[in-house]
Order: sequence, then structure tokens, then C-alpha cells
Amino acid sequence: MSVVFALIVPKGNLIPIILSSPHSGTAFPAGTETHVVPRLVETTPDTDWFVDKLYDFATDLGVTIIRAKNSRYVIDLNRDPKGAALYADGREETELVPTKTFGGEAIYHGVKPSAADIQERLTQYYWPYYREIERVIKSLQSKYAHVLFYDAHSIKRLVPSIRSEPFPDLILGNQNGKTAAASVIEAAVGELRRSSYQVRHNDPFKGGHLPR
Repeated sequence: MSVVFALIVPKGNLIPIILSSPHSGTAFPAGTETHVVPRLVETTPDTDWFVDKLYDFATDLGVTIIRAKNSRYVIDLNRDPKGAALYADGREETELVPTKTFGGEAIYHGVKPSAADIQERLTQYYWPYYREIERVIKSLQSKYAHVLFYDAHSIKRLVPSIRSEPFPDLILGNQNGKTAAASVIEAAVGELRRSSYQVRHNDPFKGGHLPR
């Protein structure tokens, strides 16, 4: 059993969609909680709460789900492995191994993870998630011409460290057309805009490192 992810495979009809929830985990593998502020170990405030439960119906439709078990404070599965910024627009971003919360609170009350610690976390907790996604995608590609990878997230309505205005209800990102065909996004955005939700496309999020 993996300590990194849970994979939920449909029991019946399988369709070529894999849904990822990389920020719904709350666990800290032994040793990774050392020097973390105890309250943050207990509450993990930047967790994408209930995203895995929000989409638990998807397996009934034939969607394969992968969700992280560990907290993003251990290592952020949706950040560049070399620590490169996701955006170049001046916004404040958390690191590959975050040292502060979205609210600006220090995560560590003592020694921060060293470069060697970060490399160990990449090996133990980061790359296994990516390898499993690649395995599932290749398996689906052996049966279907196209496969859709859907990375699911949630966030507080207002995070001043990212922007001063509240976020819309729903945001679809495809890196300005780089990570999903326009037809896919247009169909989804068109459907959602007929609802009562406020919907934006690539604003203010275009998708993190996983879909890229």
C-alpha cells in the first residue's frame, strides 16, 4: 500500500479520464513533522479540503482518481521540482517544500528542511505520485486515442498574498491553451457559464506543475 497516494479505480466501465487531487492529504510521514509548528501539523490550513469527497462520484462515471495522502507542507506535488516559480506576474508563491502558509505564517519554528531533506522528499513522496499518473495515463492510452488529465483544487475565497480581490467560484486553467485543447475548455466553460456560478478561464490560475 502506497504511503504517497490512494488510487481509486472504477469497478465498472472505464473512461479515459484521470482525476488528481494533490493537495487533499493531511498526513506527515515520520520525521517530516519535525520542527513544524504543532498547530499546523494538526490543522494543515492550506489543505484543499474535501476535494477528494467532492469528486467521489466520479468513479461511478468511469473516472480513475488519484489523491495524495500527505500534506502539501511535506512537499507540494503541484510545484516545479527544481523550485521554479509557476507564475511570473509578481504574485507571492509557496515553495516546493513550503516554509510559510498562504497567510504568511511560518511553518517551521526551528530548523527548516535542508537541500538534502528536500531531495529525499522528492524521491520518497513527489516522484512516486508522478510515476503513478504516468502509468495510468499510458494504460488508458493503450485503449483510447485521447486521455484527459484533470487536476482538482480548492482555495479560500480571499487570499491577499495572491491578490486583493476575492476569487471567482470556479476557475479552469489550461496554460493559455498549452495543456488542454481549446475544444475541451470551451465545452466546459460554456456549460458552466450557463450555471449560477462565477466562472473564469486562466484567471487567476492557469494550472500548476502537474498538468504542465
